[in-house]
Amino acid sequence: MSFNSDMKVAELHEKIKSRSKSGAVMESWRKSTDILVSIYEVSAFQNVSSVRYSETSHRAITFARGIKKGQKLITGAREFEVLQVMEYSMRTTLMLKEVSSDV
Repeated sequence: MSFNSDMKVAELHEKIKSRSKSGAVMESWRKSTDILVSIYEVSAFQNVSSVRYSETSHRAITFARGIKKGQKLITGAREFEVLQVMEYSMRTTLMLKEVSSDV
């Protein structure tokens, strides 16, 4: 199977910083766009020497451009933080870390 057949719609969110009336910095997330993306889990048995690669829980492939490190990708009930973005000629590869939104 190709990654084209695994494409699913995901929401891309960006962090917005604002100041409250007291002067404190508040952070919130705002939806920027919907993208088509294929997300794959990284093998736990893979031996990696880089800390960035060891933090990665999933990798994704998309044709969308302009994705930045630090944005959030939401698919259904799962949320992923974008750790690294690698743009190639036709596709973009993302390194993701699954985050929990449970409080």
